[in-house]
Amino acid sequence: MAQPAEALSRYDLQTGGDDVREQLADKIYDLSPEETPVMSSIGRGKASNTYKTWLQDRLADPDVNNAAIDGDDFNAGPIGTTKRIGNYCQIVRKDIVVTDRVQSVNKAARRSELARQVMRKGLEIRRDLESIVTSPQAGLEGDDTTPPRMAGLGAWYSTNEFRNTGGAGAPLSNGDNGFPNAAATDAGTLRPLSETLMLDAVQSAWTFGSNPEKVIVSGEMKRRFSNYLFTADARIATQYQDQKAKMRGGSTVQGSVDYWVTDFGTLEVIPDRFTRSRDVHIIDPSYLSADYLRSYRVVKMGKTGDNEK
Repeated sequence: MAQPAEALSRYDLQTGGDDVREQLADKIYDLSPEETPVMSSIGRGKASNTYKTWLQDRLADPDVNNAAIDGDDFNAGPIGTTKRIGNYCQIVRKDIVVTDRVQSVNKAARRSELARQVMRKGLEIRRDLESIVTSPQAGLEGDDTTPPRMAGLGAWYSTNEFRNTGGAGAPLSNGDNGFPNAAATDAGTLRPLSETLMLDAVQSAWTFGSNPEKVIVSGEMKRRFSNYLFTADARIATQYQDQKAKMRGGSTVQGSVDYWVTDFGTLEVIPDRFTRSRDVHIIDPSYLSADYLRSYRVVKMGKTGDNEK
C-alpha cells in the first residue's frame, strides 16, 4: 500500500514548525526508594545540647563462690562505676533556591515548584540519615570551619563485633568514656557469610544482655543470606517439612528468608538500600534512639533577589 498523492500526514505538520499541541502527563513519577528501616524502627527523643551523653553500668559477673560464714565482718569488694558515653548532633540540611519566574510560569503536575522541592529535599534528608546512621563514621565535635558529625552504628560496635582479620572497632575519645572519635577499620579481605558466624553474633549480643530483633543487610547480602539458608547444609523448614502429606491445593515456591528463628529469639531480616554491602547489623531497637536538637523544619530565608530560599 502507498500513501495517496497530496495526502496530508502527521509528518507534514512538522515542516513549517510543528503546530500539534504536545501531550505531557500531569503527574511526576518518582522512582527513588524512600524506605529507611533503621530510622523507622528506632526510638526518637530530644537533645538539649550539641553533645548528648548517657551513663552505662554493668552488674558484676555471677559468683558461684558467694558464701559467707556466720557473723563474718563486712569487707567491701570491688564497686563498679558508671561510664559516660555520648554522641554529637550532626547538622543535616538541604538548601533550596527557586526563582520567582519559575514560581510564576504554568508548570506541569505541580502548582508550586518551591513546595515540590521542599517535599523532595525532606525525603532526601531521610535517606541521608539512614546512610549516616548505618555507616562506620566517627563522631566529631567540629569547629567554626569543620561540621560536627555523629558516630554511626559501625563505629559503636565493640564487645559484640565480629570483624575479619585487619578489622577493628573504633576507640572511645577518653578510654572507656566519651564517643567513637575514629572510624571503624574495615577488614582487608571479605569473608563468606555463614550461619555459624551469624549465630555467634546473635549469641554474643544475647549474652551481654540484648535481645536482638532485626538483621539489617544490603540487598546483595539479603540474597546471600536467603540463598545460604536454602542450601543442603542449612537447617530450614520447608512447606513440605511442615505439612508433609497434608498439603492441599499446590504450594508456593519460597525463595526468601524474612524471619530467622534462632535459639535466642526470632529476628526479622530486612534489606536496606542505604546500608553498605559489606555490613550486617544485628540490632535491638530498644537500645537505639535518634535524638534531635532541632527537629525537621522548613526555614524561609530573607529575600535577597528575584528568588525564594
